Amino acid sequence: MGVEGALTRFVDAIEDPSAEESSDLMGTYAELGRLEFHAGRSMDALQSAYRLGARLAWERFIVAASNQPPEVLYKLAAEIFSYIDRISAESVEGFLAEQSVPRRSAAGAAQPSRGCWRAASRAMRSCARPPKRRAGARPRRLRAW
Repeated sequence: MGVEGALTRFVDAIEDPSAEESSDLMGTYAELGRLEFHAGRSMDALQSAYRLGARLAWERFIVAASNQPPEVLYKLAAEIFSYIDRISAESVEGFLAEQSVPRRSAAGAAQPSRGCWRAASRAMRSCARPPKRRAGARPRRLRAW
């Protein structure tokens, strides 16, 4: 799909907002989210790429539309932000949908997804660790013995 497809979809959506819903590109961003999940990455890198693309597009639009009234540029900026929100949401939906699919082991038993393991690992690391005891110290409940 690439950048050209994304820009075409953006311009088409400005000209005809209903065209975006009927676009065959609607699933492309969800697929990108699924691919990020399978690559073991978070959505941060993909969303950062979206923001960078929007910033570069904005800089080019400003040069190309320098003779336009400010109201046109304001509308264009709002459309860019809205578009980035929509494609980000589509990507997150694909990522989360793929994350929620139970995986099967070689024996056929359902296995938690990688995302589930990562979340569990983070939660376990964040738990308070038991305090260290001095060498030879007995636990409090055994001291009375």
